[in-house]
Amino acid sequence: MKIDAVAFDLDGTLIETKDAWLSGLNKTLRLYGKTEEVSKKYFIENHVGVEQTQVLLHHLDLSESELEEAVDRFNEIFVSSIDHVRLQNNVLELLEYVSGFAEKTAIITNAYSRVVDEILDNLTSRSLDIRGYFDMVVTRDTVKEGKPNPEIIYITCERLGVQPENMVFVEDSTSGVIAGKRAGCYVIGYTSNISGEKLREFGADITVSDLLEIKGILSELAISG
Repeated sequence: MKIDAVAFDLDGTLIETKDAWLSGLNKTLRLYGKTEEVSKKYFIENHVGVEQTQVLLHHLDLSESELEEAVDRFNEIFVSSIDHVRLQNNVLELLEYVSGFAEKTAIITNAYSRVVDEILDNLTSRSLDIRGYFDMVVTRDTVKEGKPNPEIIYITCERLGVQPENMVFVEDSTSGVIAGKRAGCYVIGYTSNISGEKLREFGADITVSDLLEIKGILSELAISG
């Protein structure tokens, strides 16, 4: 495979945020009168990688204007707890390798730019900078519909100047796997939240439980191509 670019999802792939997002969701739902909390198991099975609007509409009956306000509140509550966000194991070692392997790199995320900037700035303040490893960060604001719609993948490839079939995309969610495969990328599924079996069921070409396994996969793909 000719590899011109390697792209990564953010939440659940490069960073661990599900506890902060789950807490933010439950706090947001309480503002709207919901007293029963969403469990961690339910959150992982139903909301990981899903757009915030769809997550909120799953629990609340909101008008368009109310939904916009709820998303803003959800993001504000999440940002207030980003000190708890951490890098996934071995991220920096993998990114160091990828920066020397691929000509182009990107983050492709369903999160909104304001939240992503807050997260990346916070990580940098804690000497955990990852922004410098990427040519660009493409966020939900860029497109009408986020993943699983492949539009965000196409836009990233266009901006990078590469073809989707020459990009490797690393994802931890089924929605991201679907988007990557619809676009024509080679998709590596990372089993941080979802089983390898399920990620492969939704189209992942291969799955890993340790991010460092990706180094060997990239090398083999390059040799075979």
